[in-house]
Amino acid sequence: MSRENYRYTVGILRRVEDGNSGGGDPETYREAGVTCAGVRDEKYDVTLAEQGAPLTEVKIFSFRTRQIMPDDLLRWHGDVYEIIHIDEYDHRGREIRVRGRRRRDHWSLQGEN
Repeated sequence: MSRENYRYTVGILRRVEDGNSGGGDPETYREAGVTCAGVRDEKYDVTLAEQGAPLTEVKIFSFRTRQIMPDDLLRWHGDVYEIIHIDEYDHRGREIRVRGRRRRDHWSLQGEN
């Protein structure tokens, strides 16, 4: 992917191990970094849509390789996406693609109310 395609700012949130999560308490995350990424919708299977299957909002984030953990969250345009799959993609391992599903359950960001 060319450099011009990395036009969106995406925040990477990492889980804070505080020992207080669980039992209905929201998970706590801290901002681990910010990157520029290409973001696009995942194409849905038309057959599933016709059958009335529930479709979750899934995005594909493409960006330069950096440390990312499977339990990290990606924040883009005020929405948070949990990571479904991390894949090395192209350019001799210099770019990765991450499939993320929109997350709607409880979470909080360290340092924010």
